[in-house]
Amino acid sequence: MKATAEETGGALTVLDSLDLDVAAAAGGDLEAPTARDLARGELVTVTPEDSLSQAAHLMAERGLTHVVVVQPHSGQPVGVLSTLDLAGVLAWGR
Repeated sequence: MKATAEETGGALTVLDSLDLDVAAAAGGDLEAPTARDLARGELVTVTPEDSLSQAAHLMAERGLTHVVVVQPHSGQPVGVLSTLDLAGVLAWGR
């Protein structure tokens, strides 16, 4: 199960290091904007029941480095899954 920011009311966003790099390269003032202003992409979520394979495919399809893990019924965030987390599973099987 996945949702975009529009589907969740836009209450959450993910700001990653690439977002900061893009803003800095554009000459932007990193002190003034909010995280929502700097975040480049839509928020995409997965649930704890989604497989890592599903999450990895979703991240690859959308060019994402992170997805927010939310409870399926409440939409409450419970974690963040990153490409580094996936790499760790591939490398160490954990």
